[in-house]
Amino acid sequence: MDPITGVPTPLITELAGNTILPVQPVLGLNPNAYSWPMSIVMPWFFYNGPTGVQFFDVLYGLNPWPPPSFLDAAGAPIPITLPLLYSLSPLPDLKETQYIFELANLTYLLGFGDILGIQPASLLTFADIWGTPIFFAGGIP
Repeated sequence: MDPITGVPTPLITELAGNTILPVQPVLGLNPNAYSWPMSIVMPWFFYNGPTGVQFFDVLYGLNPWPPPSFLDAAGAPIPITLPLLYSLSPLPDLKETQYIFELANLTYLLGFGDILGIQPASLLTFADIWGTPIFFAGGIP
């Protein structure tokens, strides 16, 4: 985040299949994913994989980046430009997504943890990014 303007600064400015992510997971919002019930915004979780960037999607699991919907007819990536006011985009619903962090990280560890020698403690968690987990009234999730 820019300390003067308060505008969020992207961790990476370009994401190609061969990008090496500085931390894992890197969160991103699918620009086409606003069709969830009750307008829940689900993030994508990006990880380093043995053949390039992998992304976790709640519906489709762990897959290579970019997804087929982000490729043109010739198979080349379609550039995605952040909207002018991207910093005003809705954040993921924190109560809903805190459980997706665990699912995404576990899926990545099961798929590539042994192959790449990934230690579970090296992956960012919900608490690392957003702070204390949010619980429903009465402390029961």
